[in-house]
Amino acid sequence: MAKKKFQIISMFSVLFFLVPFIACEQDDELPEIKEPELQTIVSDLQFAEGPAFYNGSLYFSDIQANKIYKWDENTGSQVFISNSGAANGIYFDNNGDMIVCQGGNKQLVTIDAEKNITVITDKFEDTSYNEPNDVWQAPNGNIYFTDPIYTGTLSQAGEYVYCVKSSTGEVIRVIDDLVKPNGIIGNVAGSKLYVADHGASKIYQYPISSDGTLGSKQLFASVQADGLSIDNSGNVYAASENILIFNSSGQQINSIDIPGTITNICITESESKLAYITTHNRVYKQVFDEQ
Repeated sequence: MAKKKFQIISMFSVLFFLVPFIACEQDDELPEIKEPELQTIVSDLQFAEGPAFYNGSLYFSDIQANKIYKWDENTGSQVFISNSGAANGIYFDNNGDMIVCQGGNKQLVTIDAEKNITVITDKFEDTSYNEPNDVWQAPNGNIYFTDPIYTGTLSQAGEYVYCVKSSTGEVIRVIDDLVKPNGIIGNVAGSKLYVADHGASKIYQYPISSDGTLGSKQLFASVQADGLSIDNSGNVYAASENILIFNSSGQQINSIDIPGTITNICITESESKLAYITTHNRVYKQVFDEQ
């Protein structure tokens, strides 16, 4: 009987030592992001949009409230700009100034730290824009922005995407065949541009030429998306019915449920990977637990 008891204990011991190795092998196969922590940082908004993080603070617009807000961990949320021109998309330029799509004013502007507003462009070929929606600046200074129509009246002949050349200030139309271009983002190297065609439920990818023009479009993902963001690894984040995460090849690698109607997303990676996500009435902070 003693011998049988020893055999049972030995088998148990083998299993005990094997379990950690089995668990480690399974962990290696987990996706990059696991069990993200979601926090509500601002609530009671009307139509939040355009999250952009700069120098320790988050900036975002509330289109219907006609305001741009500033938020940080210490002071919370406060109004940065009133009478924002129905600001929508926001992006910080290479000088630290805020580039803002003023959809209500049909123009693209910069706002500096002292809140001085400078118009970048308000017309193309002597005709007002429709409703500038979202914006991204390439590393070389060229600015790309989308110009659909949602609430106002169509001014241009269609809904297009434009580029403001940093070298001359010239505005060129770079995309003219989408239904309703919305979110826009480029990769860190400035070699690829991603545009969400909200009207066609597609995200397209374009190679960026040195003169600011774009090469032939390629289908990146067949989803309806509003805002887009990207991380340093080239993964693209799309504000859809939930947050959809795609690798640089367009393969969906993750999905994160967010309460409410998602409008936009901003990824930051200064110390740890964070996402700031806007919905109609809230702003969320997403903390990613990475391996």
